[in-house]
Amino acid sequence: MENIFSLKIRESFDRYRIENRIGSGAFGSVYVATDLQDPNKNELSTSDLAAVVKQRKQLTGKEIINVMIQLLEGLDYIHKKGFIHRDISPQNILVFEQDLVKICDFGVASYGLQTVMKAGKNQYMAPESMMGGLQYDKNVDIWSLGILLFYLCAGSENIDGVTVNSILAVKREQVLLPQGYNQFQDIFNSMTAYNPQQRPSIQQLKADFIRMIDKASDHQKLQNLVLSNQLNSLKDDLHVCQDELSQCLSFNLNQYQQYSKKAIKQHLQEFDEKLKLYQEEVSSYCEQLTEVENPEDTPTNYYNNKNQCITSQQSKKLDLQIDLIQIQTTLDDFTAQKLDQRSKGYYKEFRRLVNPYVSQNNQTDVNLFKLKGKCQLLYRATKDGFKAADFHYRCDNKGPSISFILSEHGQVFGGYSSISWQSPEDSKYHIDKEALIFQLSKNTLHQQHRHFENAVRHCKDYLMVFGKTNDIQILPDCNKNDNSRSNLGSTYMLPSGLTWGEWAKEYLAGSYHFKVIEIEVYQVIKHQQ
Repeated sequence: MENIFSLKIRESFDRYRIENRIGSGAFGSVYVATDLQDPNKNELSTSDLAAVVKQRKQLTGKEIINVMIQLLEGLDYIHKKGFIHRDISPQNILVFEQDLVKICDFGVASYGLQTVMKAGKNQYMAPESMMGGLQYDKNVDIWSLGILLFYLCAGSENIDGVTVNSILAVKREQVLLPQGYNQFQDIFNSMTAYNPQQRPSIQQLKADFIRMIDKASDHQKLQNLVLSNQLNSLKDDLHVCQDELSQCLSFNLNQYQQYSKKAIKQHLQEFDEKLKLYQEEVSSYCEQLTEVENPEDTPTNYYNNKNQCITSQQSKKLDLQIDLIQIQTTLDDFTAQKLDQRSKGYYKEFRRLVNPYVSQNNQTDVNLFKLKGKCQLLYRATKDGFKAADFHYRCDNKGPSISFILSEHGQVFGGYSSISWQSPEDSKYHIDKEALIFQLSKNTLHQQHRHFENAVRHCKDYLMVFGKTNDIQILPDCNKNDNSRSNLGSTYMLPSGLTWGEWAKEYLAGSYHFKVIEIEVYQVIKHQQ
């Protein structure tokens, strides 16, 4: 059953000057407005995407790629926040200066993994949504964005008076893009696959469009524009949070009794610790950006030839002879039963990739690296718990260990540390010359190449951290929250051809922020000499 609720919107006349109406949505209208509190008096959106397409008549391939990448970024953010938009269309996309676009009108948006209500415009509605009463998921937004791609190429949603949507969703016939836009045909076909599970992910689509960009500088210019907008938005949010915090504390400290003040103090102390961590992270990013500008200062030859990112040669073509480990097979079956169908497939792949490293015979030729000892299971998150205390209780003071992580995107990655995990009150970085991280799904190994004093980070509040600015950072309750992150390239080397930035953040886990399905940590007991 749909949960329908309304949000009370504060009067905005003291903050904005309403100019003129530019469009309407399911539950209201969109107006041009001027931010009266902005010292630069920047205008908000001047038009929607439909008006821009009508004005320009024919968009270039470069313009279409520009729009689609931005919309995919926006849709990715919406989905990660747990929403399905359900009404992606030209009228619900605002266009700003320099062709910056933003998705708007969440009047029929749904919160949750699945929904059933028929919603959206008929010209853009996915077939599973048209049926009404059947459950569907966020893939309806991929379909709608596919129809929008046709609209950007053709300037219309119709072919000979018939909507493209009805041809694809009802008649199930093939639709060809107009001449001159053949480069988008395969992407369009995949986005409008009748079976929602056959539609590509946002990450796959972003990769497809980015590969079409002729010049790296064009993509960099777009990324700079989007990033600048995001950072300005974050700064505005910080100002709002600061004002709200001040008002909240001023009121409550004067109203509540002593016992409540103690509770407030405890929360503020925790808040202060978080702010220190944020400040530390921002400072680390600034330092890293300075080093990127001055690459000659980076000690890339610190470990001689060990600093190369190694990729195994054509491992998929080799016939793996894997000794199936029998460690707690009953528990494995129980764990698999608790997972949904997609996660079961991910877990099966997790076992296939991890087993060659932790089995008694871990000298398989296709392994990225060979461990100097046998593996003994210390910790399995689905059995032992996803709390930091659960991890440290079983893994602290155990000597060398190797950790394997399965992300919600089915990516298997992790790291090796030759020193024992510890749980100090305050986080502390350590040198570990033998530490490394790996991506088993992509079959790549990543050695340290700088910030060697930040190989691993120990703290009672985290499970594990590799690298200065969180090449890998796994936080408590990572099975429920997507606050764990990966940002490859800080301490550990990026794969060949990948530069530090958005793609580096997605490389290990499939996204910068992610949830975790499983973690396994093994003690590496060195062979006796």
